[in-house]
Amino acid sequence: MAQSAFADIKLSAKAEPAILPPGEALRLVITVEGEGSLSLPDPVLPRLKGFEIVGRSTNQQISVVGLSSVAITKSVVYQLVVPKEGVFTIPPVTLTYDGKRYETEPITITADPNAPTSKSPRTARRRSPSFYSLFDRPPFQRADRGIKKDDLIFTAEFDKNRAVPYEQVIVTYSFYQAIDIWENPDLDKPDFKGFWVENMEFLNGRKEKTTKATIGDKTYRVTQVRFALIPLTPGAHEVAPATLLAQVDPWSNPIRLRTQPYTINVEPFPTANKPAGFQNMVGDYEVSASVKPDKPEVNGGATLTIVIEGEGYLKPVPAPPAPVIDGFEIFDPQVKDTLDKSGARAKIKRVIEYPMIPRRAGKVTIPPIEFAWYDPDLDEYVKKATKAIELDVKPAATAPPAPVAEGDVVQMAGSIRFIKPDVQKLEDYGTPLHRSPWFFVFLLVPLPMILASYMSARKREKLATDTAYSRLLNAAKNASRQLDEIKNISDPKDFYAGLDKTVRGYLADLWNIPAPAINEDLVKLKLKSSENGIVSDITELLNSVKMARYAPTSSTDMARDIEKAKDVIKKMEKQG
Repeated sequence: MAQSAFADIKLSAKAEPAILPPGEALRLVITVEGEGSLSLPDPVLPRLKGFEIVGRSTNQQISVVGLSSVAITKSVVYQLVVPKEGVFTIPPVTLTYDGKRYETEPITITADPNAPTSKSPRTARRRSPSFYSLFDRPPFQRADRGIKKDDLIFTAEFDKNRAVPYEQVIVTYSFYQAIDIWENPDLDKPDFKGFWVENMEFLNGRKEKTTKATIGDKTYRVTQVRFALIPLTPGAHEVAPATLLAQVDPWSNPIRLRTQPYTINVEPFPTANKPAGFQNMVGDYEVSASVKPDKPEVNGGATLTIVIEGEGYLKPVPAPPAPVIDGFEIFDPQVKDTLDKSGARAKIKRVIEYPMIPRRAGKVTIPPIEFAWYDPDLDEYVKKATKAIELDVKPAATAPPAPVAEGDVVQMAGSIRFIKPDVQKLEDYGTPLHRSPWFFVFLLVPLPMILASYMSARKREKLATDTAYSRLLNAAKNASRQLDEIKNISDPKDFYAGLDKTVRGYLADLWNIPAPAINEDLVKLKLKSSENGIVSDITELLNSVKMARYAPTSSTDMARDIEKAKDVIKKMEKQG
């Protein structure tokens, strides 16, 4: 009688090499062995910190044992890259079967610049075959006649086949070429129906990565691109095949390579211990909260900022409702998501800002704000809360005017006074004043003053209530004053620190954003329609600040950069 389950399971893991230079690839081989009649369960790879997963493959061998059972060996191979120097640990790989938990020993990996490199270089410069080298063949010979099946290979590797909604599934498309081709191939990726898709990046923000790999007796140039697939609903979602077109030379027909379809089973969120009000957050996060200013005034402005940061994807997840804080009026939040797509999985930083107005003075405690998410690696729900915040709300600087007390009605005279007709002689005093043209001139004279006073009052009111307008109006004046102050600084470090603060502060005031958000990409985006060279001027200024940290600078460089900063301000003010 055949066994219905495995009598015992052996789980092991090894990594080769354990010592390698930063940027080199290593192989993590996970092996599961068991004897029975069922397929082996999949091992669970822990969260790898400091590693980048660049490839995955599986292999399973089955052999007959006796007359009633089989022995199965499953190997899962991960290709890992350690981008930085240091000592890193691969945590235990786990597997749970029939109520029993198995795990491997942790593995230590050392990335040392002095370690020997592998025999095959990891990277190779992409090049196209020489046009004239094509004529080494007989004229118009079909080059694809001599191509072997394994000269060009196109694969799709998924890091998992099971997920929950909003959990990342990373797919890596790899093009292996053992021969030169005429031009870069064309990738026709599937539409990824049922998924939210993000183009993943490699180190230094590259969209694709080129390495070398040796398989058997062939050395391949391997080009890879990655995508993060975020399923939105439960169910079986099939990822359609991707197609790659490669042409060996101008006279050959394009070679079409296709991957196999792949099914990802998206399971509903577990119902056990599911928190009330769960907002479909999936991943591993840290949360924090702060209030600026920490000593607000009654009827003044304040901002509650909540930061959620970690490994996961929050773009489809709505912002949480505004918290209820006694004595505060809270408005709709502003949400900003920043995605880091260069690691093994996407990481996100969500900043939620709630504008608030305190309505009464005194000590106020903002209680902890709790968040809950599902962690797929732990297979459980996690709750974390921000720390309580103590605020001291000050009374308003200007007290409201006191109401005017109503007094009693006072009699000013006894009765109606009779006007006696005792005038002896009537004189002609001319045209009455209200019919004279000068009367209307006198009426119009105060109008400009009234209009000027009204406009001045409106401007003062707008400056007091509209922060963006106030920053925009004073941007150039503040920047010019700061430039006059820092031009007399002789120390290059202090000079360029002040120049950096001034330029970023000026642009931040113009665009009503925080100064740390100013970078070259944002400048190019905001000023993409400018034609007066202002983008290159600002970029040069920002680069000068960077270079000053590492290279010596002279007073001539400082004088040039201060004049360039003034020129930038003039150009920005001129274009409006």
